[in-house]
Amino acid sequence: MPQQQQQQQQQQSSPPPQQQQQQQQQQQQQHRQQQRQQIQSQQQPQQHFQTPRSGISLAVTQGPTCAKVATGKEKDRKPIDPPPILELVINTRNFDRSFYGNPQHCLVDPSWFLYASLINAQEDSRQDPEMTRKALVGSTCSSLQKYKDPDHQDAGYFVFGDLSVRFEGCYKLQFHLYKMHGTEMVMCASATTEAFQVHTQRTFPGMAESTFLTRYLSEQGCRLRLRKDSRMASNRKRQLTYGIEAEHARSFAPGPSLKRRRGNDGLAATIDDNGLETQEQTEVEWWRTWEPVV
Repeated sequence: MPQQQQQQQQQQSSPPPQQQQQQQQQQQQQHRQQQRQQIQSQQQPQQHFQTPRSGISLAVTQGPTCAKVATGKEKDRKPIDPPPILELVINTRNFDRSFYGNPQHCLVDPSWFLYASLINAQEDSRQDPEMTRKALVGSTCSSLQKYKDPDHQDAGYFVFGDLSVRFEGCYKLQFHLYKMHGTEMVMCASATTEAFQVHTQRTFPGMAESTFLTRYLSEQGCRLRLRKDSRMASNRKRQLTYGIEAEHARSFAPGPSLKRRRGNDGLAATIDDNGLETQEQTEVEWWRTWEPVV
């Protein structure tokens, strides 16, 4: 009897085979996840966000003024206008050579990259900051590109020509400059643009004409969209369409009905609907052309 009771207790305490299999599968999945995390941590470089170092700063040479809400269709998506352009500023007086190296090589250093994020311009806004961050779509990261500035001097620019916003509102763009230093990612500088308005399709004023800086960098090979003022172009197109339609209507409109009568001097005169006599008169036989004036 005691042995039977012990067997019954063991059967009651041990889970059924299905539960045992589920527990084993869960343990195996957890073990696999731990292994994946270890492998990823070994492959990826350690991200150490240090304080900004001296000698490097950012200058917003061109900031956005307006934008159109980005819909789900890629064809209808309009980039922020004008495209944000930031310049890498090197201050040689307090330059950290131990970290950055030679300042003349900074403009051709491929380890620089600038990351753009969206923040709400209104501090009392109820919009979730995480939703605001996800509202920015397009190419949010840019590498350093060396061009000539308007003064024909070498300069390093970060160009964002494909940024859009999903929601209507007033926003700012915030930029953080990073540099890969060995296995570390170091934040070196940051900058924020002025506030700009994101319009709906009804209130959007249209894409403005490309700025001088946009055209200047595009002539040097920078991939930027050049455009004329869409508002002026639409007005010219509207005027041209109206002129063509008016000319077409005049060409196919019926002319005034003309009547002929015999004059006192035996000449045939042409009279329109308003009763005005035309200047051209021809000498004809009046009995062949005469009609009563109604």
